[in-house]
Amino acid sequence: MYLLRKNKGLLAYIDKSSGEIYEYPVQLTDEDIQILKAKINLIYALSEQSIETLSFLDKETLDVKDWQCKYCFYKHCCPVNNKGGMSIEHENIACSS
Repeated sequence: MYLLRKNKGLLAYIDKSSGEIYEYPVQLTDEDIQILKAKINLIYALSEQSIETLSFLDKETLDVKDWQCKYCFYKHCCPVNNKGGMSIEHENIACSS
């Protein structure tokens, strides 16, 4: 929405079991945009760090919620989620993409 310079939009959700469609109105405020920009800048800065450095971070520092980890494709090899407990196999195969 921000890239299209739209303040309002609809989030559509389709229930897989029933096929029912739910629509939720979404409105971005300037505060929301600033929060998103700050998270993007943090992610960019972290992407340049080594795995060893990332293993010292925690979910609270990164403002990561448990529900976000639940849906993450990389939770099995995340140094923050596993506190450095990833295997070489996971690091080389799944986490390099």
